[in-house]
Amino acid sequence: MKLSDEDLVYLDPCVSIDAFINDRLEQGVKLVVLTRGERGVLLQTVADRIVLKAQPCVVKDTIGAGDSFHGALLSELENRGLLNKAALGALKKHDLETIGEFATRAAAITCSRDGADPPWASEVRIL
Repeated sequence: MKLSDEDLVYLDPCVSIDAFINDRLEQGVKLVVLTRGERGVLLQTVADRIVLKAQPCVVKDTIGAGDSFHGALLSELENRGLLNKAALGALKKHDLETIGEFATRAAAITCSRDGADPPWASEVRIL
């Protein structure tokens, strides 16, 4: 499950981040990803939780950053053969870090460009 901090406020302005995430994990969600704009991203499974800083960049436009993040996240999970319930439930901290960093780089590249101009995977891997 991927959502932004703004999505969370819309869904339930009174719930804490921890309560929301723990509730979803108890309901069987294997991975919760909460993007927080310039404050980075939180990735959590039942076993592990990591918080990554946003990648530094000169921001020109934030349109499309969330879509780029989500696309990169799904792409990297698929490329590693991890886009299924069993694999998502078994993600290790290292997996969360590397996949999260890949997705945050994609979002940062998008923010560094005018308009919604997401990067190619090869551009994200170069950094």
